[in-house]
Amino acid sequence: MPNTTVRAAGEGMPIYPRNPHFLGFVRKLLLSWSSRAENASVIQSSVQESFMNQHVSRRAFVETAAYASTAMAGVLATSTTVMGAVSRLGELEATFNEELATWTAQAAAHSEAEKRFMEARAKLPKPVKADMTPAEVEAMRRMTLAEIVSRPASAADTEYAEAQKVYERAEAAAQRRSGFAKIDRAYERQMWRTSDAAKAVMSAEASNIEDLAVKARVYQAWHHGASEELDDIMGEILRVARNSTV
Repeated sequence: MPNTTVRAAGEGMPIYPRNPHFLGFVRKLLLSWSSRAENASVIQSSVQESFMNQHVSRRAFVETAAYASTAMAGVLATSTTVMGAVSRLGELEATFNEELATWTAQAAAHSEAEKRFMEARAKLPKPVKADMTPAEVEAMRRMTLAEIVSRPASAADTEYAEAQKVYERAEAAAQRRSGFAKIDRAYERQMWRTSDAAKAVMSAEASNIEDLAVKARVYQAWHHGASEELDDIMGEILRVARNSTV
């Protein structure tokens, strides 16, 4: 899993997800362990119930759309080991490893650019909203909820909103000058490329223990720590795979 960035740790901002497709591929992975089509509905129900209350990262809202748009890709990625053909899971793993290496190589430059941006932003004067006057506080106490919601903005509110806009423009300029804006966009794009490559592996159908070992290796490289139970299961798959080759 990627480390929480300095920016996120300092401000409590949501961090980049290492597993944006987590819930979906977990379901797909568990379903793929059953080779009998008639068992799929039973396993699907069990998985949905098991993960209903699991915490999902802030980007998990794209899961449904992502699966709809990549359904065909999942079909094309299906293992073809039947009749002696070569499984595509090995190719998908190689693609994932390439994307992961590219993303990892960008980490140092991203961290340095983020550090420059944070140092520059720390020098920017942050807007401070003026406290309400005693008269304004008393007037607020006498208002109904509907009146509070519909009341016009006070002079202090307007001044603060304008100051906030000035601060945000200065912050954006600091991002550009530090180079962080450009590097951060590239870093996030590559993160999603790597995530999609991992999802392609997890969406492909496994036909043998070697295929399952591919899934386990990719899981450990990209999603390890997301679920203690799955961590254990993936470790068991790799152990069985190693023993089967002895």
